[in-house]
Amino acid sequence: MFKAVRDTPGIGIRRDDIGTGLRAQSVQKHVIFYRETKTELVIVRVLHESMNPELHLKQGDRTGGVTPR
Repeated sequence: MFKAVRDTPGIGIRRDDIGTGLRAQSVQKHVIFYRETKTELVIVRVLHESMNPELHLKQGDRTGGVTPR
């Protein structure tokens, strides 16, 4: 499931409308949301295709920072 994203990080669609630097890649009935840094690929969240990412991604997931408590 994650191999294509790992091997070709630019494969995902840019989703800057949700969060800066966020990308999304559909895999079967799920969407992998991830962010590429200089040193790693960070899987932010995996959601079912029917879920609204704006409702299910925390603010920290969207900005790449830590979610405030």
